[in-house]
Amino acid sequence: MDTAAATEKQLLADIDRLREEFTQTQDLYREVCVLLFFRYGMTPTANKLYQLVRKGSMTAPAEALNKFWEDLREKSRVRIEHPDLPEALKLQLVT
Repeated sequence: MDTAAATEKQLLADIDRLREEFTQTQDLYREVCVLLFFRYGMTPTANKLYQLVRKGSMTAPAEALNKFWEDLREKSRVRIEHPDLPEALKLQLVT
């Protein structure tokens, strides 16, 4: 068995395990996004998600994918705080 086939087989086994753990459609799609992106290094797409999960309508993977990217952007956003600045100056920076 070549590497691509072995990877595909492992991916499908991982998705089967996720199906047992996550019964809600959106939760399952979200977890498959995480699996594809972080474990397998694949960029999830709505079409790929639907091919793998085949649950819900075509809008379900698209919604989960949008939420996944939104959450990822939010978590990776750098916030610069100014703890050593005087309070008056901090307020000017915020407004």
